[in-house]
Amino acid sequence: MSASLSEAPTDFTAYELSEWIEMHLFLNGVRSMSRASISTFFPAGQSPDGAEIDQLFAEIRQRAEAAPTLYPFRAIDESIELDESIDGTAYALLQILSIESAPFRKENRFNEINPSFELLTREALISYGGHGAQGRRFGWPNGDGRPERLGDAVEWLAGEMGLSVGTVHAEVDSDDKDGGIDVASWNSFPDGSPSFSTFLAQCTVQMTYERKPADVVATKWMSWIQFGMPPGIALSVPFAIPPDAKVRIDLHYKVNLLLDRLRLIYLLEHGAALDTFPEYAFMKAWTDAEVIRTRAALLAPSGAPPRRPKMRKPLRTLNANAPDE
Repeated sequence: MSASLSEAPTDFTAYELSEWIEMHLFLNGVRSMSRASISTFFPAGQSPDGAEIDQLFAEIRQRAEAAPTLYPFRAIDESIELDESIDGTAYALLQILSIESAPFRKENRFNEINPSFELLTREALISYGGHGAQGRRFGWPNGDGRPERLGDAVEWLAGEMGLSVGTVHAEVDSDDKDGGIDVASWNSFPDGSPSFSTFLAQCTVQMTYERKPADVVATKWMSWIQFGMPPGIALSVPFAIPPDAKVRIDLHYKVNLLLDRLRLIYLLEHGAALDTFPEYAFMKAWTDAEVIRTRAALLAPSGAPPRRPKMRKPLRTLNANAPDE
């Protein structure tokens, strides 16, 4: 077997293989992997077959077509390559945030990067909202002009949206921080009247992200800001979630909008240029430094391959003859 800083998968779905190939090229500092060399990373007789490799190449091509200027990998002829002409900063950041054993997790340095992840989420939501959409980061601390105290911050957000504030000052105190949301977006009309699309988003890098939508209580926010109808609830995560993952069914009943890594990159592809934001330089520097930290940790004597989040199990097809569990 060939050596690698990334752990080879045991399931050979297109998603699992794509995640592994991306991480291999990203962390090992190599530019490409040929189709023929893929089997050398697996025990003899336990490598993906030809059809599974075909699906891997098709998945990489689909990702590249969806976000050609932000997704840095390409399936070219018989190789998968890291295209260094593409600015892959945003995708690399989301990859690092997806690694369960990344140094920033072990060292509890979440506050360093939360504003950057919230920035990507804000811009993705604005892109999703279309012409005229706006967004603000609401997690504390951040750089979008939000007041520190939650009551003042809610009043500020209502003003930004052009909506009336409700009972928030009677319900929060100085210990409350963000009311469960990290980003808000909306698309109002020139007439200044209410009844327009709004989203309240929870952004998380936690591995158990399916629990996080409960942080956003729509009825509470409807009391604080006069939305009228309930605002949409969004969940933003850096992980790539397979389309057949059972967790998608669970989240379907908890959020109106799920933004995983590939949806974020797709929306960011059609949004504002990220390098126009002052935070971009920090985002790029942090990501480059964290790659170095991660490689150093993996090359240490006690280092182990990075643990990617396990691909969530697909929904099983029930056998009509099988007994109930």
